[in-house]
Amino acid sequence: MNAFIFFLYLSLMSSYIQQYIQKLLTLLIYLPFIWFGTGLCLLDEGRSIMTKVLVVAIVALLIKYRQSSWSLKSKTKQQRYTCLAMLIFALYLFGLQLYHGADEGLIRVVLLTSAYFYLFPLERFDKNWLIGALIANGAFLFIFIYHYEFILHSERLVGIEPNRVGPLNAIPFATYCLLAAISQCYHALIHKNWVIKCLLIVSAVVSTSAIFFTESRGVFLALISVFILYFIHFLYKKSKSTIFKTIPMIIILLGGMAVLQKNEIQSRYDQTLSEIQQLQNNNMGTSIGLRFQFWISGAHTIMDYPVFGIGNDHFRPEFKKHYDEGLITQVAYQYNTMHYHNQYIDMAVKNGLIGLLLFLSIAWCIYKGSQISLPKYLLLGLFIASLTDVPFAHLALGYFALLLLLFSMAIPPSQEDNNDINRS
Repeated sequence: MNAFIFFLYLSLMSSYIQQYIQKLLTLLIYLPFIWFGTGLCLLDEGRSIMTKVLVVAIVALLIKYRQSSWSLKSKTKQQRYTCLAMLIFALYLFGLQLYHGADEGLIRVVLLTSAYFYLFPLERFDKNWLIGALIANGAFLFIFIYHYEFILHSERLVGIEPNRVGPLNAIPFATYCLLAAISQCYHALIHKNWVIKCLLIVSAVVSTSAIFFTESRGVFLALISVFILYFIHFLYKKSKSTIFKTIPMIIILLGGMAVLQKNEIQSRYDQTLSEIQQLQNNNMGTSIGLRFQFWISGAHTIMDYPVFGIGNDHFRPEFKKHYDEGLITQVAYQYNTMHYHNQYIDMAVKNGLIGLLLFLSIAWCIYKGSQISLPKYLLLGLFIASLTDVPFAHLALGYFALLLLLFSMAIPPSQEDNNDINRS
């Protein structure tokens, strides 16, 4: 009898242990989303911690789901094509690294995010972890804004080199806030729970206000473009009762924020007009003028090295060459820029037109594989922001953007998106 009770006790303990192990594995699997919503783009070590976190999550996926985690048969079409495109791009960059140099960090970001996405059984993906991460992101970003904007009075929120705070400078930080705001707004508009809806709206307002504080005009243009298109889409497909409940709340919050930050908006507007006038007077030393010169230099470099590019470490002498040829001014040459302030030109210069096409193929797979409209709006925002900056040159932002894009694809269509499908 005692032996029977002992074995029963062991059996129950074993069952409890198995349950706790499974819960621990689940926590480890979603650990990237916890870091995604807290410190990834706010702390200096955010990207290196995310690298370690993704390795842990990949191991947890292999342990928990075993064969189903790597079996090709269990993968969706969107997983197979998107991960294949990412793998080909990473292998191409690895080949370029051996040939003339490439961005090792970008290779690591693409490989780890693609492996994590491929091994994840998407039918088991719980979007509440993503929504929770977006709400947490709003809370931590609010603390960041309060500390650096209102207490330390940092210039453009994150400061200017060499006094920058966090892993990103002003423009990529604004792009990070742009992607967060688009996602928060999207989920706020379709979520059924009004508490979650309100938390997401407040988070979206916090993310949007951060863009104002960074004074990043290109990202602000992307934000306005995406929001206008999405609200037209939203008005078309939503019921009148939902519109009357949700839209006024957003208009009041965003309108109030615009009033509070009218000085920053007016200042950047006046600066833009002034720079346009200076361009008309052939003054190319302004922010806009310098970008035009970087783009001209990049276009000529692409024509000289069209197929494989010139590499990550060999593009600087091109600026000296183009200065000597009179294509760019001394101010642009001495600026000593790390990139071309345009993702597409930068990618083509350093990795060739082949690299650019492979890079864009990832975006195309995400666009075609999306079951909901969110990834398409994220891609639109990234497309516009990439015209004046290089988001994927910043690894923390690269992790944030790819995780958000890939797992937004995994969200099944809501009733609202099904209505879109039926209408088309």
